[in-house]
Amino acid sequence: MIIDKKKYYNLLFFYNEQIKIINNNLDVFDETVVKHLHKILQTSKFDIILFGTGENLKKIPEKLKKYLIEHKHNFEIMSTNSAFNTHNILLSENRNLVSIIKLL
Repeated sequence: MIIDKKKYYNLLFFYNEQIKIINNNLDVFDETVVKHLHKILQTSKFDIILFGTGENLKKIPEKLKKYLIEHKHNFEIMSTNSAFNTHNILLSENRNLVSIIKLL
């Protein structure tokens, strides 16, 4: 993946116009990733949270799903390619979003 002329090979975490690189060995629903998500959700409000899970869809852990629903966070789970496309469309609409995307 190339963004602003820089190559990325890892799990990417997009929020507040920032890109955080997370170790490639982690899954989008890994505990480390979820902790970081909890942290930013406490300080900022987002329209939607996108999870790009790689080539195949993965089921969201029940604990995370319950948290997101209880705190009224909108979220979508999709393949990486769909997540990137959706991310770009929402950004072009000036939507405030978080995207956690596993690179292929």
